[in-house]
Amino acid sequence: MARDRGYGCWPGFFITFEGFLKILEFVLGLIAFALVLGHEKAELFSHYGFFIVVSALCWIFALILLLWHLFGCCYVCCLGKWQKEYSLWIFLLSYALSFFFFFLFASALLAQWTYGIAQFIIATIIGFILTIIFFIEIIIYYRRVRKIRLTEVAYEGAKTRNI
Repeated sequence: MARDRGYGCWPGFFITFEGFLKILEFVLGLIAFALVLGHEKAELFSHYGFFIVVSALCWIFALILLLWHLFGCCYVCCLGKWQKEYSLWIFLLSYALSFFFFFLFASALLAQWTYGIAQFIIATIIGFILTIIFFIEIIIYYRRVRKIRLTEVAYEGAKTRNI
């Protein structure tokens, strides 16, 4: 039953909304990284360094996740154990939450130091678009984690010992 979902393997993942978001993350992260790094004022130890590091980590991690899905490493519920699936969604939820806040702060800082330079303005807009994409992923992953918590991990009430 779980194998019928097609999640986590080629091409099942890439034709879903979530797969489209991952590909968009990779492309936009790479464009934002190239835009900021391509300017002569941009150095790693400058005002733009935080955005450079965040955008580089974004497209590198998006590429790693895309490769994991390509080779089927994220194929969930292969043994019918909810722990494996739950751990994957918790990992992806924490990944999306981290990059949501990273891009929110990095884009806000980059917006402060644009000085009307078109490359930085476009990179700032892309950074805020990536913030929205990560927020959408947070909602997707939270719903999956919540569904597993409600269906698989039944809460049995407070268990206390009589001492």
